[in-house]
Amino acid sequence: MRWLREKQYIMILGIVSLLIIAYIIITDEGDISYEPITVKEGDTLWTLADRYK
Repeated sequence: MRWLREKQYIMILGIVSLLIIAYIIITDEGDISYEPITVKEGDTLWTLADRYK
């Protein structure tokens, strides 16, 4: 335990890693559906994003 107290950055890195992994697992949406769209002349990325959100 003395070694771990002296190397606290390893413990902090481990805790942060576990929190990031837990966040990723909790916020995973699971079933993502995709909808095909047809891009027409004059469409921009902004208008498509606004239309299909």
